[in-house]
Amino acid sequence: VYASTFASVARISSQKKEFFAYLYATEENGTLIYKSVFFDCDLLDEADFIIAASDASIKNGSTRGSLSSLGSIIRRCAELAIAAKLIDAPKKEGMIVLDGSLQGLHTVESKFLAALYDKAIASKTVICALSKTSQLLSSKGSSIVSHLNAHAPNGPWICHPLCILTDKNYRAYLSFVKLHPKSSYVFKFEIYGEQKGLLMQATNALAYYCSDPIFLGYPYGLIEADQRARISNEEKGYLQLHAKLLLGKDWKHVEEEMHMHDAHDILDSMR
Repeated sequence: VYASTFASVARISSQKKEFFAYLYATEENGTLIYKSVFFDCDLLDEADFIIAASDASIKNGSTRGSLSSLGSIIRRCAELAIAAKLIDAPKKEGMIVLDGSLQGLHTVESKFLAALYDKAIASKTVICALSKTSQLLSSKGSSIVSHLNAHAPNGPWICHPLCILTDKNYRAYLSFVKLHPKSSYVFKFEIYGEQKGLLMQATNALAYYCSDPIFLGYPYGLIEADQRARISNEEKGYLQLHAKLLLGKDWKHVEEEMHMHDAHDILDSMR
């Protein structure tokens, strides 16, 4: 996970946190449980990530959740944890922009969000999130983004509120924004519900960082974060070797899973 801090147009600091999480399934009292072991991690506690395979928040319809869904929860909570550490750093009042949503999709994720909100209120830090994609539909079944784009005025704009959220695990105020006059992109923008009075101030501040020609209308801090947090194919081989050394004899279980995926790749390459 990666975070960078900007003051005006200058990046003044950045931090990248890397760790390994070994995920496994075990049976306890007749229930299938997902657990993890962390290596080189100072952001999270393994005890927070013990999840029943039948947990409704990770199920896919009537099918039990996959083990990889635990990995997604761990990565998301690591992002929230590094955001909370930014608030602890000495600074003036500011704003934290998360890549994605403020929705807590799992109990432990909601716990990390609640801790972040509490720190933000105490330090007068604005918490918001920008999402590149949205599956929201209008009451007539059309894409919200397409509908807004078709009826929006020229130049940058904000549309709010689209709906009032009542889910206790989704404590956000929802809007859609276009952040640069020459951009053709519309994004979902959320701000912590208790801070909705600062919505215009937050979007104006965010628009200040949206003039990079690489992706007009998208904050370049999030562009940088995506590039720095992404793992390249070159790094993947090195990281697999490192994981093999860390896991020792347990690596054979990981290798078996990898071979199952390799079979699909081999068939795909033959097309």
